[in-house]
Amino acid sequence: MTQSRKFVLVAIVLAVAIVGCSSHDEPMSIQNPPRESDSVVLAGGASAVTSSIVIDGYDVQFDGRQFSGGNTTFSYTVSGMGSEHTLSHFALELPDCAPAVHSFSPAGGTVGVDPHTGLYSIKWDLELGANESRSYSVTFAGDVPLGIIRASVKASTEVGLAEIAGPCGGFEISGTIYIDADSNGVLNGADEPGIENVTVTLEDGNGGIETYTTDASGTYSFLRLSGTFTLRIDAATSADDFNEELAESFSPSGPTTVIVTVGPDSPGNNFGYDPKADKIIVDLDTGVLLTDGEPVKFWKREIRSAINGGKGQSEFDPTTMALFLEEIQMLFLPEPFQFTPGNELQEALDVLSDNSKDPVIQLKRELLAAEFNEVSGKGLIEADELQRALISWAESLVAQLSTGPSASIKYGDGPVRVLSSFDVDDASLLLNKLNGATGGGSGGEG
Repeated sequence: MTQSRKFVLVAIVLAVAIVGCSSHDEPMSIQNPPRESDSVVLAGGASAVTSSIVIDGYDVQFDGRQFSGGNTTFSYTVSGMGSEHTLSHFALELPDCAPAVHSFSPAGGTVGVDPHTGLYSIKWDLELGANESRSYSVTFAGDVPLGIIRASVKASTEVGLAEIAGPCGGFEISGTIYIDADSNGVLNGADEPGIENVTVTLEDGNGGIETYTTDASGTYSFLRLSGTFTLRIDAATSADDFNEELAESFSPSGPTTVIVTVGPDSPGNNFGYDPKADKIIVDLDTGVLLTDGEPVKFWKREIRSAINGGKGQSEFDPTTMALFLEEIQMLFLPEPFQFTPGNELQEALDVLSDNSKDPVIQLKRELLAAEFNEVSGKGLIEADELQRALISWAESLVAQLSTGPSASIKYGDGPVRVLSSFDVDDASLLLNKLNGATGGGSGGEG
């Protein structure tokens, strides 16, 4: 799924000592309204930073990072937007993490403490007209990663300062939006999968806002300079994301707003959610949620046909069924479905044919049918993301049963099985209905 990463940045007003300024220079400020800006994905795809921002009527655009010949070059274009003032000063911060400057362009730049901002920078005192553009670059020896720095423009009596992509600076604010299957408010490592396409909002103390949409593993990351920020998961956003369905069909297992301070880095800002199983079951029963999922008996028939070389009544040929099983083994967690090479179809049939009343075996049976529905394009109608989240939840339940959660529940006359506070029966019932027991599909199990 294509990630949507849109950022709105309001540059931070900084009051610093003015060293060596002429008498008509004023403290730095930003007078530009918030604007939507592009973003740049950092190495590894984990973080993103602003690549375009308006400062004092001039658009500052980060054009990219290039590593070549053992050197790293960061390039920018500054363009006038018709301001009444002429740019007289442009500077890029040189953070402590960056090595010494190898070279820069255009000629005439100086390296040192910028008297206008008090920041160690490369500064060009070159005029740029209100409707003109100019390219700038700074090169360092070695492989310098992408980060966040401050750029400054002086186009009047004030100096504007804003954050933009640049060499290696900044602190990371990160975490995971995840399925909290045991509802304990703690991310249990690999046993609790992340939730994709959730918009996380980061707000600074001046009303500046950035958003990040979680990736397939449910992770998000912001890169910011030092300060205190508010992280939150909004129940409704203007983006095409999972937030509204998350708020409608899941309960948070902890706060949905936290305050973080950097530096240093601030990792582990996780937000857990547990499905409202009872509500989703009612939604399936009443047609609020519709499904064309097929039940266990349908997939048993398809597997038997595939084992017999495609003979008998079937919708999918043996090759397709084998491909479905490959996808199922890679869906979310290593457990519960890893089949022996060459015996995948028979082992899947064994899972679906086990009519034990053991609640965990029942859950695995319905889960495997739900995963067949997922990989074949069946199941919840116009609710693909919800279906994936519910399947990942059920996988997490099964995984946690095998690693020993905290509570013990005895079912009937059977042995004591170690379970968490989640209701395995509700999970099985929910998947049974998703698999066509109501609202569509072939209905029933058998």
